[in-house]
Amino acid sequence: DLFVTLTADKATVYVGEQVVVSFRFHRGAPLWQAPQYEAPRSEGFWREDLTPERGFSQVAGGRRYEVTEIRYALFPTRTGTLVVEPAEVVIPDDPFGHFFGDPRAVAGPRRLRTAPLSITVRDLPAPRPADFGGVVATRAEIALTPDRTQVPRGEPVTLRLELTTDGFLKGWAGMPPLAPSGGRLLDAGEKLTMDNGGDRLLSRYQLERVFVPEQEGRLQLPAQSFTYFDARQGAYRTVRSAAVALAVLPSDQPRGDLEPLVGDDAARYSQGLAFQHDWSGRLRTRE
Repeated sequence: DLFVTLTADKATVYVGEQVVVSFRFHRGAPLWQAPQYEAPRSEGFWREDLTPERGFSQVAGGRRYEVTEIRYALFPTRTGTLVVEPAEVVIPDDPFGHFFGDPRAVAGPRRLRTAPLSITVRDLPAPRPADFGGVVATRAEIALTPDRTQVPRGEPVTLRLELTTDGFLKGWAGMPPLAPSGGRLLDAGEKLTMDNGGDRLLSRYQLERVFVPEQEGRLQLPAQSFTYFDARQGAYRTVRSAAVALAVLPSDQPRGDLEPLVGDDAARYSQGLAFQHDWSGRLRTRE
């Protein structure tokens, strides 16, 4: 009438690679009360919940079941054989089923446990590139876009850098600073968000900087790069954004060294960019 399963989409991964673990509760008979669920312990992994909880019908062994699925994105933090402990469901008693002798009712209370999962975690190959920041993924995209490509000398241009990957970015040190020549670069902000509503966890890193050109003519803002370990290919890869060309137009602003932006000017240049995310700089273990 009832059974539970715990499965992983991969049995062997690299350290830092995403593993999606799915718990499923199959019900072929009615329940008196909602069951109590105990999530699996996952020592040695950083874990993020994938939402939403899913419900669907499935036929197994010629019988139709109503299935509740709960999923997790796990990222191993060390090599070796790591174990995801069993998940459990406690089924409450059905007093009316006993009283009326309903053969479909589930007697209880009783505890259903899944089998544990063993995940083999391999180390990353050597040598590692000098610009490798420790992110392991199967996909990564990076883009650098300005809010305009023509600007009078001395006026600000907002540069937006966005990185999207299924790697784990909470322990990542972040992008190196942009280094355009021909002007001043001002800090604006950075933000990390997690998209946990799909089949896999996606991390989105957004960085914003304000560039103030100080010379007229055409300026080339350098492309930004991101190096990660591609777990699907088993090799290190680097993705790059396109370089940005700026046309700096003549301006009546005075030439020469300008005073640092303070007060209202600084606030105006960074308006709407007041977000900051601090990272620890390394992965941590959470059960």
